[in-house]
Order: sequence, then C-alpha cells, then structure tokens
Amino acid sequence: MQRLCDKVGRGVERWARPMVEAVHEAVVGVGEGRGLLLHGPCGAGKTALVDALISSAPESLGLTGRIVNAVDLFKSGVGDSESALRAVFLQASQAAPCLLVLDNVELLAPSAQQMASSSVSGRRISNELAGLLDSVGSLHTAGTVFVIGITSQGAGSIDSKVRRPGRLSWTVEIPAPNVSERLAMLQGILQPRGRRGEEAAAIPSLLELTTVSEKTPGFVAADLKRLVQEAGLCALRRCAAEKPSLLFPDLLAALGTVGPTAA
Repeated sequence: MQRLCDKVGRGVERWARPMVEAVHEAVVGVGEGRGLLLHGPCGAGKTALVDALISSAPESLGLTGRIVNAVDLFKSGVGDSESALRAVFLQASQAAPCLLVLDNVELLAPSAQQMASSSVSGRRISNELAGLLDSVGSLHTAGTVFVIGITSQGAGSIDSKVRRPGRLSWTVEIPAPNVSERLAMLQGILQPRGRRGEEAAAIPSLLELTTVSEKTPGFVAADLKRLVQEAGLCALRRCAAEKPSLLFPDLLAALGTVGPTAA
C-alpha cells in the first residue's frame, strides 16, 4: 500500500485500500469476486491509480496488467466487436495472473435506461461482457484474471447485470478531493524545481495555498494543474522578468478562468 501511495500521491489511502485488497485476494485465490467498478469524475486519477497498482504490486504476485479503452473494441462488422472483446479476455487469461482494465466501460454495458435507445449490437456486447465476467469469476483459483471497469459516470450508468455478484462485484468511488487533499496536490504541483546550480523559484506560503484549496471545491488533480498553469501565465503578464515567481494573487486571478470538473 505504501508503494502505491508514493506513486499516486497523498490522500490515496481512503479509496485505494479496498481496491488493493480486492485485487490481492482475487489473485492469490482467496477472494470470491473477480471484478471491480471504479468510478469518479474526469481527471480524478482513476487510470493513474490502476497504473500505479500494477507497477507497485509485490513481485511475488507476478501480476501483469493491460489497459484497454472500450472505444477501441467497437468494429463495423456484425459480431466483430464481440470477437474483439473475447480476444481481450483470452489474451488476459494467457498472461495470468493479469489485471485487465476496461476504460470507459459504460460504452460496453450501458444502463437499462440507456440501453433502451441502444442498437441490437450494443445489447449483444453487454451480454458478451457479462458472460466473459462469468467465465472469469468461475475460476476460484490463484493465477486468474481480475477485471477493473473504469467510468467517469456514476455506478448507475453501468448495466446492473454486469455489476451482479461474481462479475464487477465491488464498487469503489474516487470522489473529488477534499480540502486537505487539494492542498497536498497543490504542494506537489508547485514543488520547487530548479535547474542544477540554480535556485528554485519561490512558491506561495502554506497559508496561501490553504486558502486556494478552500476556494476550489470540486476541483480534481487535472483542474489544479490547469489552475497553476494559468497562474503561471498571470505571473508572466504581471512581470516582465525572465523568471517571475508565481504568487498568491496569480492563483486568485487564475480562479476566474478555471472551473471545477466535479461541480
């Protein structure tokens, strides 16, 4: 867990721990489920988390990982999309123990409400995914496949049959960061960095960054990065010096142009 936290950043423990435990139990053959749904706003760090989970897994597990975007599985020919999905699961089983990540999984298994306006092929793909999850979940032994579905929409955007026990059994939400987490992210983004032999640029004080973090509800990591970038432009416009320092007023000015993803 500590290795994972070091890779993703502070504040990860509250939503990463259940995910790490679920994957570990499944891979070593003691967990009953073989799938998990990970959801949260765009830019909250969902894909970064699974990347870090794969790379920080203990070597004793021998875990491999594959991230597939659902968009890439849609083909024009009849039945080709289902074949592409089956091929992904086959490749994952051949690389077992494997963590198979399906990004934008809501495209493969939309909710019943969305399914009402979906094509026949959309229903076939959803049924195919459910069947493949069953085949993975029926193997209660070590060295199998664990599936993580990622969506930027709520858990309700996913077909309920795909979220049944034995399929995507667990649900983990990565919410928009709270005040203390936003402060930690800002500190990480603004971490003083200078070229070798040069003095690092000054950054706003802890009190000033705390004020900014309190003024940014709904901001995710990507929003805070954009905020700092815009503040940097404000600093350049304010000062004609070659290397202007980013100050507290620059961050406040940038708040007028950058909004939150999770409003």
